[in-house]
Amino acid sequence: MRKQKRIPYESCIIIYFFLQLIYVYAKGTCVSVSDEYTYKQIAMDIFQGEAVSSFHYPFVYPFILSLSFYFGDAFYNVMLFENILLKTILLAVIFKMLASVVENREDRGLVLTLIAFSPSYFLYSDWIMAENLFSPLLLITILYYISRRNIMISDTIALKNKLSSSAIAGALAVALFETKYLAIILIPLWFAFWFSCSVPLLKNKKVIKEALLCIICWGISIGLVLGGVVLTYCVKSGCKIDLEIVKLSLGFSSGSGPENTGYKMLPQMKWIICYTAYPFLQAGIIVGENLKIRWKDIPKSIRENIIFLRSISLLLIFVAARHSSLVDYNADGMLKLLGRYVTYIVLIEIIIYAITEKYKKEEKAIDRFFRIFMLVACTVFCYAILYGNFAWKPAEDWLASLRGLENLAFLKLGYIFVIVTCILIVVSQVFGKKITVICWLLFAGVNVYCSLDASEFYADNHSYIKATKELINEYGNEQVSVYSTDMENYLGSLQSFGFLYRGNLDGEFWFLQSGFSQSPISINPERVNFFTLKNSMIDKEKYDKISDYVVKSDFSNVLYVRFDDNVFLLNRTNRNIEVTKTENEIVIKCKEEPSNIVLLVNQMIMPYQYEDGACVYHIERDWIGDTSKAVLYRFSDLTLTHIEL
Repeated sequence: MRKQKRIPYESCIIIYFFLQLIYVYAKGTCVSVSDEYTYKQIAMDIFQGEAVSSFHYPFVYPFILSLSFYFGDAFYNVMLFENILLKTILLAVIFKMLASVVENREDRGLVLTLIAFSPSYFLYSDWIMAENLFSPLLLITILYYISRRNIMISDTIALKNKLSSSAIAGALAVALFETKYLAIILIPLWFAFWFSCSVPLLKNKKVIKEALLCIICWGISIGLVLGGVVLTYCVKSGCKIDLEIVKLSLGFSSGSGPENTGYKMLPQMKWIICYTAYPFLQAGIIVGENLKIRWKDIPKSIRENIIFLRSISLLLIFVAARHSSLVDYNADGMLKLLGRYVTYIVLIEIIIYAITEKYKKEEKAIDRFFRIFMLVACTVFCYAILYGNFAWKPAEDWLASLRGLENLAFLKLGYIFVIVTCILIVVSQVFGKKITVICWLLFAGVNVYCSLDASEFYADNHSYIKATKELINEYGNEQVSVYSTDMENYLGSLQSFGFLYRGNLDGEFWFLQSGFSQSPISINPERVNFFTLKNSMIDKEKYDKISDYVVKSDFSNVLYVRFDDNVFLLNRTNRNIEVTKTENEIVIKCKEEPSNIVLLVNQMIMPYQYEDGACVYHIERDWIGDTSKAVLYRFSDLTLTHIEL
């Protein structure tokens, strides 16, 4: 009998690696979003052995990035390579772990292909974003919990193995949380799923004893990681451990964290609908395959796994919808939908496909027709909700670039791609699983292709990035920094967005944000410096007097004013300033909104405290040195005030 040739599915991992290299390095990268700068800054703090400057994002991903600084000025390209290498290695781990839930090697290879080339897994490698770690780590955690859970009730497994497995399970759960804070909502689910199999056997004293010991091990592994984060920060910073530090290190004060939202928890229904529609548009082909399974035809253990997996999806939708309902930048309407928060649901559907594929049976033609009709109808409906203003009218760019990187094909191609997606769904429903994989690769390929210019597409929807490029073209390869009030509602505080551009347009483009800074930010006098302002904030009469020094932009309402050693802003005394001098410090109080002013001392933007409608600046005399003046810039009328120190 002729031996069947084995298909080397491991080669899929190698192909993935080289395609990632081409995808990332064969095109110019544009490092431009605040998330990237924050991750980079935390990574640098870790590398330098300092207390992290921000708990805006957790430490696991920046810890991995910190290795890149061993390579000096090449750190950025090394960070991108770390993304690729990390996802490739973890893809190999996922393939190994799939053996515990997919017996057939060929089916395992098909599942690996679905995962590797799904937009949810393939994209983001050219961005310094935690999605590069969270996606594979979520899959590894899911596969570990599904494959190892039943050892809790096995009589043949030694107690020490149960304890170690529980400790690993806890470590994976907390590692997810310390990769993205949104995973905190999953921790109770991990706990419930891991130990629920022991519940029916709790009449057995041995089971009770072992379960309690395993619970302790699971909890200790979580506590050690969280405690280590808090303790490390306190040792490095010299702070005492208190409740505020603990809450800060757990992300309670980040984004829509409980501290910032008054512990409000319920999301708005419109956001729940939108965050349900977003992953369905990506996963329609896979969801269609999963709907072929009849509930009564699958074993109880598989049903439990499906309930567990769908619960993860529901919780991700809930936490994303809550975030968008309560975060400050959506206070004035549906301005931003962060689709990447729920893109992991696509990967979860692929795991459901993996564990249920062998239970499919022949079905009636009428059942297939009804399912196809529903899938096509839902695809059109989801597109209309997200992109067609069908139920609500969100901002035009609410899914631009990083907000909806996996769905750029829908954004760019519109209903043409909706029709293509519907055709692929129909074809995959009619033919076998290999055709389904081909349909998936075609669908994913178009999405990946449309993301090739994601950086440029992102810039096109953000006038300050486009304008910065225009300035660099004008001033050549000089270092350019831009300080902007164009998004003063983003953090509800001083918005000094700076772009440090190194080299040509394919070089580094780091995005600085004073909202994340606990200390002054340097302004280099030798660099070309600009303020960007809204037209509505400018006194036209005064503006005309300095119009020769203002760079106008034809594509937006943003203006640029040069102010290096030769200040072109109007000199004017601000009557709202109070100066109090003591032996050790100078306190400057200005009754202005923080989005309207900025104080510079020694070419540094000074941090402030906003108290009773005024910005208060505390400046230590030792830090001032021989400096005799500070300069306060006021954006609303393009004026500056010199303050004697």
